[in-house]
Amino acid sequence: MHESYYMRRFLPWASFAVVPVGLIWLVIWMFGLWQTWPGQLAAISAQAKDLKPSLAVLGQVGDSYGALNAAVGGLAFLGVLVTILLQLFSAHDQNVQKHEEQFESRFFQLLELGRSLRSEVQFTHGGAFQKAHPAASAHDKRTGFAAFQAMHEELAWHLKDWKAHGDPQVDRRALGTTYRSIVHDHSETTISPYFRILYTILRRIDEDDLLSKPKKHAYSNLVRSQITSAELSVASLNGLVAESANFSSYLEKARMFKYMPQSAVKSAIRRHYWFAAFLGRDECSIENPPHKEKKSPRPASSAPWLEHAGV
Repeated sequence: MHESYYMRRFLPWASFAVVPVGLIWLVIWMFGLWQTWPGQLAAISAQAKDLKPSLAVLGQVGDSYGALNAAVGGLAFLGVLVTILLQLFSAHDQNVQKHEEQFESRFFQLLELGRSLRSEVQFTHGGAFQKAHPAASAHDKRTGFAAFQAMHEELAWHLKDWKAHGDPQVDRRALGTTYRSIVHDHSETTISPYFRILYTILRRIDEDDLLSKPKKHAYSNLVRSQITSAELSVASLNGLVAESANFSSYLEKARMFKYMPQSAVKSAIRRHYWFAAFLGRDECSIENPPHKEKKSPRPASSAPWLEHAGV
């Protein structure tokens, strides 16, 4: 955790805790004064009847104000301490505001860079897909949005027959193998930079300690609104590849699959992502999801549909 995180969490409480502590101390002192003051006044009055008070009597009178001076000094110190704490709190608020402005600027810069990289993504259908779809020419290279749409179509085509080949739940590694064979091995140079930017954006949103939850949700929703269903379909399989690190976790926390349309890809990935990733935040909290579906790892070779599909 950053130092600013602790300041944001505890500084306001520390500032306001000083006041009641000071008041309690003042009440205790006033109670003690109330208990001892009458006796002191009686002793002073008795010694002063001869109208010739001694130096000792006058000293007692002066000493009786010593506690009051201490109380005034303590209250003054308390006031200075509260002022310092409030100034620190105000300075921290200004730093948070400045940080949010800088974050917003960098966020939109990265978002614009992501759009630029998306337009450079290229994809050409594989041989197995071309045989099954003669209209898909080997020289028909797709770019940008069309490239992601073509990727989604080929991925869905490879996944749609998995039930017919006795594999009711596709293994995570099998999905990763499919993604590598169809997308990564043919379009790695153009698609990897795009997913790295998407990963960076989601990671910065999630790991920023100074952003409030509503702001994080707003930024995540904005990212989701910029991604097409075909891009999301490809990204969901990219998140299941071991090399993608915790990309899948960031996709879950951003609720990227909330509006993902039904397809063979969505059916295949459901059991490999949190249940909450497909719901809105008002339906389920990602910090405390209803359950995380269990994974049942099996060797990639246990998916016979891969050989059938020509992967």
